[in-house]
Amino acid sequence: MDNNELISAIQQTGVLRDNVLKQIYEDTKLRGRVTFMIQSNGGSIQDAEDVFQDTLILFDRQIREGNFKGDSTWMTYFIGIAKWRWVSIKRKFGRDTALKAEHFNESIESVEVRVIENEKRLIIDSILSKIGERCKNILKLYKLSYSMEEIAQKLGLSSPELAKKNAYECRKKFKEFVNENPEYKNILNV
Repeated sequence: MDNNELISAIQQTGVLRDNVLKQIYEDTKLRGRVTFMIQSNGGSIQDAEDVFQDTLILFDRQIREGNFKGDSTWMTYFIGIAKWRWVSIKRKFGRDTALKAEHFNESIESVEVRVIENEKRLIIDSILSKIGERCKNILKLYKLSYSMEEIAQKLGLSSPELAKKNAYECRKKFKEFVNENPEYKNILNV
C-alpha cells in the first residue's frame, strides 16, 4: 500500500480504516523490524510488543491529524515513531541497556504476562457485554483514540457532545459494575 492510499484509508471512518489498521497490526515484517530495533537497544520481547501497540495508536493519530506529510514511506514513519516511543520509555524509567539476570527469564515472564493480559481482556470483554452493546462500542472506539466527532459519526449520534456524554456514562457504568463485583476488581487491579 502506498502513502496516499494509506493516508486516505486511515482518515476515513469505518470498515476501510479498521481493515488497514488491522493489516498494519498483523504485518509480521513490520513487527519484526520493531522487535529487532527494541531488542537491539536493550528491550525485551514484551517491551517490543508494548511499543508496537503504542506506536500503532500514535501512528493512527498522527495520520488522522495530518502530521504525516509523506516525505518517507509510511513504514519508515512507523519505525521512527516506535524508535521515539522506545527512547521516551527508556528516559522515563531510567532504563539502561546492559543485560541483567531477568533478561534470561524473559520468555517465561512473557508467557505469564501474556496469559494474565489475555485473561484481563476476556474479563473486560465480558463486562462490556454486560453493560450493553452501545457502551461496548463507545468504549472500544474511545480506547482506540477515536475523537468524539468520529465516535458520533460511527455510531450515528447527533453531536460530539452527545458522544462525550455517552462515553462518560459508559465509563461510569463500567466502573460501577467493577466496584459491585469484587472478583473483577481484584483481577483488574482497579
